[in-house]
Amino acid sequence: MCKKRKINSLTILNKTRGYGASRSKLKNGFYALIFAGLMAAGLAAAFFFAAPQPLAASINSLAGFSSDVNDYTFEFYDADNGLVNPYITALTGDGKGALYVGTWSGVMKFDGSIFSKIEGAGGRVEGVAPQYISALYYDTPSETLWIGSMFNKNAGLFKYRGGHFTRYSAIDGLPSDNISSICASGGKIYAGTWGGGVAVFDQNRFETLSKKNGLSDNYISSLAYSEKTSSLWAGSKFSGANLIKDGKITVMDDHTSTLVNNYVHRIVIDEAQNTVYFGTSGGVSKFNGAAWQNIITGPDALCNNFIKDIHISNSKSYDKAVLYFMSAGDLSISCDNAFYNINIKKLSGRDLELNAVYADDNYIYLATDRGLCKIGRR
Repeated sequence: MCKKRKINSLTILNKTRGYGASRSKLKNGFYALIFAGLMAAGLAAAFFFAAPQPLAASINSLAGFSSDVNDYTFEFYDADNGLVNPYITALTGDGKGALYVGTWSGVMKFDGSIFSKIEGAGGRVEGVAPQYISALYYDTPSETLWIGSMFNKNAGLFKYRGGHFTRYSAIDGLPSDNISSICASGGKIYAGTWGGGVAVFDQNRFETLSKKNGLSDNYISSLAYSEKTSSLWAGSKFSGANLIKDGKITVMDDHTSTLVNNYVHRIVIDEAQNTVYFGTSGGVSKFNGAAWQNIITGPDALCNNFIKDIHISNSKSYDKAVLYFMSAGDLSISCDNAFYNINIKKLSGRDLELNAVYADDNYIYLATDRGLCKIGRR
């Protein structure tokens, strides 16, 4: 069972005191004298505290997830709270507490209570598409926010670093200006496009992987990179998933594998378990490199098969990864194969269309068509 990590120092201290008390009652004066000498020399403390505590002793509370909406707090942010546009399409965090929010009117930064517009030098939104942000990715090593945009005259791939925007488009070598997903590894930026395949940005040059190279589809819906296996996964609109490794492309769909559905909306990777998760229009598939397993609606499983987004949290607060499977109106939280399903309408009291999910150590964030949901655990 997924548990929250917490060192129970009081329990260890009480055990030590109990041990010492039992020894102090020894009737044999010789042993009592030896024990007193050890204590005076500080060796007894070393003896008792040097022994490592078993893992079970270091974990003393459950993760705190539940299917009861009364066990959660809920806050809602919209235009009245400073959102430039309440229609939110993408979310990502910087790992330091800030949340980046992609809307139809640009990108905003959220510190937990206040929104601020992401702008270029001099307050100008230098070339960033004002109408539709489709993908966000924060590259921690370079402290760079990468932004994808679709279906407008200023669409393309954008780099935001040091208060400055740089826009890349077909003129720079992108196979399509419509960017659907972004990931990165080793200084390379991978951009999934809607109609042009996968663009690989390296040393200020673009290379393209498309159907001509063996991709199942040029309409890419999701990208994920595995550092452990040096592999790129690309999900497609109608033709399953593609494994790109060592220059070879392997197509995995409902014919060549047991992928539950060929429309792959989101791919995430649990590196610790060497498992890839595919959120599709027909449920979730998981692949460990050798075997497939499908997860669909049912008791103690998903509450909806149409999975629009998945977020994986590898927080040090928990002993295992926590997965958030989001449909259009529901959220399924899974840890160690246990599922907790939350009906967002019941929790929020609103009819909301969910578009993206992100979670940190404290809150779950949902991007919707009417604003930002912030969910906490009581």
